[in-house]
Amino acid sequence: MKKSKTALRVSARAARTRLGNGFWETERDKRGTLAAANLTSYLSHVRQAVSNERDAAEDHFYEKVRSILCTNPYASPLAQILDRTQMQTLTDAERERYVFETSSRVQKCVERFRGECEIGLVAVP
Repeated sequence: MKKSKTALRVSARAARTRLGNGFWETERDKRGTLAAANLTSYLSHVRQAVSNERDAAEDHFYEKVRSILCTNPYASPLAQILDRTQMQTLTDAERERYVFETSSRVQKCVERFRGECEIGLVAVP
């Protein structure tokens, strides 16, 4: 029994000195830094994957707008791109948001198309 009390006291004393020396604060900082670094690298990996996916979707959308503008440069790509069946299922606020977001995307694509026409990447009909 005496040995177990002595071992307990030795362990308690060692724990007390670790607390006094700031061992756990530095250990927490190390672990926190590692966790933050791992989280940062994971988030950058996820962002890259999402941006690649988004870029592919935007390129597909641009190709739609480009084909409309190549066939008739004076046509409104927005009128042809909006999904009428989807618009019927939306509420007024959702429909307005859908039209504004699509309009913004079309505008960016039209600007890109005009820039490519100026450079000579796309032949203007």
